[in-house]
Amino acid sequence: MPSIKCQSTSGKKKPGRIKIKKQLPGAVIVMTQFQSMGYPETNAAIARIVADEANVYAMDSTGAALVDKNHWSYEGLKTVTQRMVEITQRALKESSK
Repeated sequence: MPSIKCQSTSGKKKPGRIKIKKQLPGAVIVMTQFQSMGYPETNAAIARIVADEANVYAMDSTGAALVDKNHWSYEGLKTVTQRMVEITQRALKESSK
């Protein structure tokens, strides 16, 4: 996913981020972080994107069960999905105020 790479040092926004916002204006974007799997650099990059962009949220995966070191189990996927739904519902509620 090229648009998830670290922010450029020039401070300019990544083209991928601009493209998705043009295609889906006002969309709520929920990005999954990977605390349950590790990947601190990816998690940090996602956190920077969330801090820089409106209507972009990070979903913490802490505690989501794994089937191996890189994949959630069925139970883990249910946990991740529930958290994504909750974040989306909260964001939509806030935007309707």
